[in-house]
Amino acid sequence: DPGFLAATAYQSRFHRPKLPRLSVSPQGLKVERGLWHCFQVGGIPAFAADTRTERSSRTLGTWRNASIMGEEQMKAIEAWLTEHPKGPKLLCSGSVFALPENRFVAQPATCIAADNWLGYPASWRRLVRFIVKNEIEGLIFVAGDYHLSALVELELSSQGKSVKALNLVCSAWNASLPFAIAQPSDFLFDQPVYAPGSDADAAMVCTARFASDAQRQFSKVTVTRDAENRGTAAVAMDVYGPGNVLAKGLRAQLPSGG
Repeated sequence: DPGFLAATAYQSRFHRPKLPRLSVSPQGLKVERGLWHCFQVGGIPAFAADTRTERSSRTLGTWRNASIMGEEQMKAIEAWLTEHPKGPKLLCSGSVFALPENRFVAQPATCIAADNWLGYPASWRRLVRFIVKNEIEGLIFVAGDYHLSALVELELSSQGKSVKALNLVCSAWNASLPFAIAQPSDFLFDQPVYAPGSDADAAMVCTARFASDAQRQFSKVTVTRDAENRGTAAVAMDVYGPGNVLAKGLRAQLPSGG
């Protein structure tokens, strides 16, 4: 993939030897470690996940157990969450974590065609179980890919316990390719939707609010800790269209535990 090789070269300029790792064989290049790492933005812990280069291949017989990332990366995310169990934090993922398309909600078995976490149920279910078991609070997923913008309030549950989280879906600056753009009608907004594959062991209830499907847009996200230390964080998602005109502002309160 020329794009991945270009990203590799870019990363090497900044002397980050752990990012990424490739091996060469007669069969070609193999990704040993993708483009993922933890960092901070505005004092808030963040993790940039790679849900592209480490994916397992899927077939009709294997897709339910396939992984969206390698085991090393998943364990790194779990360790990062353990290190930051409370307080707001950002888990950035190029693939959307939780904004189910109507077609997959209606027919969960077709999630093999989903180009996001829902197409890898073993991965999202493992992460949900971990988050709930360890009572991880203040988690904000940030994703793009759909080329539209929305704020999704999540209730993650497992074995009778639950945790709140958010998924901010932020469009790319340029979304002018019709074949790559999701339509608002592809989703159900303003009412709770169970993610396909949810059950008592691992479940996600997603309540999405639509922001914009403009071909030119960007999102400004502001996370504010509660000054009175009541264990919540205020999340503001402001979406701007052409001419830097505010198209819509969405707000949410997220339990953060600190």
